[in-house]
Amino acid sequence: MTTTTDNDQYAPPAGDELQAAKKAVQSFVSAFRTYALYPVEHASSRKNVAKLQEDLEAFLRDYPALRLDVAKNGFYYKGETLFEGTAEENNPAYLLTRDGLEFLEFERDLPLAETSALLCLLNRNRNPFEEPEGDIVTSLWQENFTHINYQEMDIFALESFQFDLSTFRMTPEQAADIVDSPHSQPPTSPQGAPAGTIESPDPEAPSILLPEQGVTIMPLTAKEKAELAAQIQAEEQKDFTSDVIDVLLIILVVQHNKVNFLHALEFLEFQFFETLDKGRFHLTYKLLNNILLVRNQLKEQKPWSPSLLDNFLLTLANEEKLGQVSWVKKPDMLRSHTPYLPQLLQILRLLPPQIIMTLGPLAARIPIDNLHVRNELLAIIDSKARLEPELLHSLLAKSGEEVNLLLAPLVVGMARQDAAGIYLEMTRHASAEVRKMGLDNYIQAATRPDFSELFPLLGDEDARVRERITAYLWQAGPDIAEPLLISFLEQACQNGHEDPKAIVDGYRALASYRTNGALPFLEKTLLDSRLTDMFNNSKTVHIKAAALALRTIGTDEAMAILKKGGQSMRPDIRLACQHVLRQ
Repeated sequence: MTTTTDNDQYAPPAGDELQAAKKAVQSFVSAFRTYALYPVEHASSRKNVAKLQEDLEAFLRDYPALRLDVAKNGFYYKGETLFEGTAEENNPAYLLTRDGLEFLEFERDLPLAETSALLCLLNRNRNPFEEPEGDIVTSLWQENFTHINYQEMDIFALESFQFDLSTFRMTPEQAADIVDSPHSQPPTSPQGAPAGTIESPDPEAPSILLPEQGVTIMPLTAKEKAELAAQIQAEEQKDFTSDVIDVLLIILVVQHNKVNFLHALEFLEFQFFETLDKGRFHLTYKLLNNILLVRNQLKEQKPWSPSLLDNFLLTLANEEKLGQVSWVKKPDMLRSHTPYLPQLLQILRLLPPQIIMTLGPLAARIPIDNLHVRNELLAIIDSKARLEPELLHSLLAKSGEEVNLLLAPLVVGMARQDAAGIYLEMTRHASAEVRKMGLDNYIQAATRPDFSELFPLLGDEDARVRERITAYLWQAGPDIAEPLLISFLEQACQNGHEDPKAIVDGYRALASYRTNGALPFLEKTLLDSRLTDMFNNSKTVHIKAAALALRTIGTDEAMAILKKGGQSMRPDIRLACQHVLRQ
């Protein structure tokens, strides 16, 4: 509802009253900004609106109403400044000033529902592109709050000029002097001139306003010179980036020529990366948010525009372009107290999923003492990866150990098939730690693990990885494990595998099932070798390992093969088998 009461608005407030009003306004601004970033149901939104309600009720317990005058993008109470901000959309005072409100007034018994509805109303009207048919005043009128009053500006009163004549003061003596002065007499017509003709003033005639000796200009004081210099400097340094963005967005809306439309996007791309690089995230957010709004509005009027805008958004998420931004190069610049950090996080949430190609390495380089920023980035990566899992797949495949270990927990929440594919890719990573983690998680995520895809891990250079794959094979049973192990050992024998430990581990795993299924392979490896193999160290490893495997299996058939080897003409085979038999 509206009101025109003054309520002793300009009586100076007491100290406690002013402090209570400032506290309420600070909570109001904070709650508004939270509503702009998070949904109403979000924990942060509920927490901030509850704090605002608490501070308003505390003020209204001692005073009948809290009237906040709005002017120059700030809030004022009884002539005292409570809050001053800049002309941007995360400043509620700017929105109220922009839409022509003179004040907001909160009355006693203000319900929480009205407080929350007011914040939603202001957030809904933050952007004129989003609400082209209305404004804050109209929305307030529609809501018809019972405990929130307001007054819109009288635009007709602004058009009339009002002069305060009381400032023009003159004593009767001063008035008489002017009347009696010869200069106050009406000018006469020159001799011979027609009646009513006024003679041009003599340039030599003295002026009643200036001294006869000339005009004296008072010199500026040092303070005035400093103020003038500061004003000039401020004007010279005035930034018009926000205005430029506004103009370019308007061009997008009204432009029907594709070529000109693309030119406007080129300028907007420059402004995007320029403001992003300089940490002016509030302007970057303004640009990006409006682009998304414009895209939705123009898709029917200009059917060709959505594809152009989609390509534009992909350009904004380009890994190479973002890699040149200052805070991507130096992650220490991003801290919880960084100005406009919430707007930056919102920007990253609005960009396409391709942004994770930049955010993954960035999150890994965030210092451990800056967990707030790192966790925010991980949450964004998680949400984007769920939209396009293949991007996370590509990111992990091209990234180092640190990025993989950091982002691997995010894969858990994906669909099993997507998660299994990513974990399988990790088993091929250059880092043993990543391979080990990928193997463990793949076995858990895959409905039916494909051990043939894990075949290279049998010869892994890291003993921990080999132990894990052989353990998982043992759990899978001999029907799956024996053919895979035999195939690995055959290849190792033919290709001359250089790691004896991996070969021994393979034979040990093959023998652990203690079945006769592996006997043909073991017999062939032990007995069917060429004489020249005696001088091949790799072949010698296979012979000794095969003999140990036969002894481990221990069946009559296995022992028969071992005894046969003990009688071989080849001294290397005979000695290996006899040595095992003596054990």
